[in-house]
Amino acid sequence: NSLTKSSHYDGLETYKPENLVFMLNPLSQDLNCMRQTLLFGSLESVLHNINHRNPDVKLYEFGNTYKKEAPNKGQKLQGYTEELHLSMVISGLKQQPNWITREEATNFYYIKAYAENVLKRMGLNPEKFKVEEFSNDIFAEGLNYSLNNKVLLTLGLLNRKLLQRADIKTPVYYADFNWEVVMAAIKNNKIVFEELPRFPEVRRDLSMVLARDVKFEQLRTVAQKTEKSLLRRISLFDVYEGDKIEQGKKSYAVSFYLQDTTKTLTDDQIDKIMNNLAKAFERELGAQIRA
Repeated sequence: NSLTKSSHYDGLETYKPENLVFMLNPLSQDLNCMRQTLLFGSLESVLHNINHRNPDVKLYEFGNTYKKEAPNKGQKLQGYTEELHLSMVISGLKQQPNWITREEATNFYYIKAYAENVLKRMGLNPEKFKVEEFSNDIFAEGLNYSLNNKVLLTLGLLNRKLLQRADIKTPVYYADFNWEVVMAAIKNNKIVFEELPRFPEVRRDLSMVLARDVKFEQLRTVAQKTEKSLLRRISLFDVYEGDKIEQGKKSYAVSFYLQDTTKTLTDDQIDKIMNNLAKAFERELGAQIRA
């Protein structure tokens, strides 16, 4: 229901109560305004499932959100904004355990994979977006995906205080797509079919020590800037922070996947690319490359 109760928004900074669109003649206090976000409907559904002994929840919803703001030229209805959003929420176990799969709870990377797969199915490459970490009164830890300074996806672990207000005691992970921004991003996309590559992909790993505040996204940006033609993707497969490493530092182990679609890469080419990447990490991020 697009109608909701205004008390959901009491004391929030991300979704301010003053931006609510109130009904002039509400049916009840529980249906006295229009929703600014799909989040609270999702939490009500999670709680309903938990209370009915179905704690392992994976839900999605398409729906409009509404916001009252300063008038803007070009708006159909001055002072109000209506946007189409897609929400995704998960909680509980990834799947029911059995003899071959162990019990494993959902986590941050699970919602991240779900959300990024949606972008990929829409013809968008998540690695091309600007990705920023953040936290606020909604997310304890989250990521913002933006393109041309417009946020099209926000995801992460919901704030514990927010969950307590909703009477939910288990971790909940949430993703919110601004679907109108997503559709604008794919407007000029062309679907192109390519034959499968005939030449093998090569994987090389690098282990390095970095300052603790250096993010993986910074590594990705430096790598893509350094090797634009043959670097297909990179992935982080190990992070270590502990007493065996200098205080304020962390160790990253990263895989780099290289491929030439026209010929097989030689060892000399691969070594040159990896040396260039290592030097770029040392120069731009202060990395110490480990043997």
